[in-house]
Amino acid sequence: MRQDIRVLDRVRGAYASLRPSEQRVADYVLKDPETCTRCTISELADQVQVSQPTVIRFVQALGFDGYRNFKYCLIRDRSGGAAREACFDHLGGFDLKPWDQLEDLPLKEVRVSGGLLEEALKSLSVQELDRAVRMLATARTIDIYGVENSCTPASDLLTKLTYLGLCCRMHTDAYLQQIAAAHLGVADVAVAFSHSGCSMDTVKALRLARRAGANTSPSPVGRILSWPSTPTCACIPGERTL
Repeated sequence: MRQDIRVLDRVRGAYASLRPSEQRVADYVLKDPETCTRCTISELADQVQVSQPTVIRFVQALGFDGYRNFKYCLIRDRSGGAAREACFDHLGGFDLKPWDQLEDLPLKEVRVSGGLLEEALKSLSVQELDRAVRMLATARTIDIYGVENSCTPASDLLTKLTYLGLCCRMHTDAYLQQIAAAHLGVADVAVAFSHSGCSMDTVKALRLARRAGANTSPSPVGRILSWPSTPTCACIPGERTL
């Protein structure tokens, strides 16, 4: 078994493949791992209201030899005795782990995507949405920016806006995006896609759009990203997340 992988990461990664009764154990462990470090197997089973064999199946599903090994690794993790293994960040939020089974990945992807949509819904402002719609509907030209994986949602927006008869464009080449941004005016709107908010080519395009005049008040520069406190936001003074 890989001893350098955190127990809670294992629980999250294996969650979709667990039986419902085992998921109840997983929920308790994730909710209160500190208490679990002090529980015997019978005490944990009583707390979750499952049988002891269910707890054993749960820890074995995570790759542990038994409950004692599971508890030892959990205590070690809580004391900071192991370094966290890095996730594959380049997968855009999909937390792929070495122990993930191929047959579990579709359900895991659905869970991850659903969680991202729920987070997006929580942060969505109806007022900002209305403002964005009005900006797009009245724009002379809509310039869309994005690099790498962000080109996929950017291209999707391009298609949908074109269906609506709006004048929009998107260059897949980052250099051409910056050239186009430099020729925008006060009647134009720039929309940027960045999951991290740190895509430097996208930041450059937004800065050029702002300098070219596409930054009247209220600013017609929009952005769609995951984290507000990023260079993408910082380079556009006074702009709020749409």
